[in-house]
Amino acid sequence: MKYPYEQDIGTDKFIFSSDLPTAKWAMQDGGAILKKLSDPTKRQPKISMACQILNWADDCAYSVHDVEDALQAQFLHPGDLEQARFARRVFAHYEETRIKEEDVPRLSLPELRQRLLDLKRRILPSEMGTNGRIGKQRCATY
Repeated sequence: MKYPYEQDIGTDKFIFSSDLPTAKWAMQDGGAILKKLSDPTKRQPKISMACQILNWADDCAYSVHDVEDALQAQFLHPGDLEQARFARRVFAHYEETRIKEEDVPRLSLPELRQRLLDLKRRILPSEMGTNGRIGKQRCATY
């Protein structure tokens, strides 16, 4: 529902034809299923409150899974979250992508660093110290 487009309109994010009846039901009092891509500079079409909640939950789940997968694959280490260099790289990427997204808040570098430290505190069991590894079960609870 995050991408309310019919399947064959030239995008890789769409609603499958088999899901159209359910999608139309879910979009009641929201917007319509689009038969063509709209102007990319415009905001996404209006969607129902239920779809907005599901979109938010989907974004949260993907964010948590990206972090836990990076930790499990050891592309990211809990100690990275406190490094100033890492925070600057995250901040630069956040600013670059924030401009393209709608309704994404502006954060200062100190705010972003604090959020990274909060994330580290949440995911790292205190008895393991900074070199410990984290399992998916612990990450999934946050």
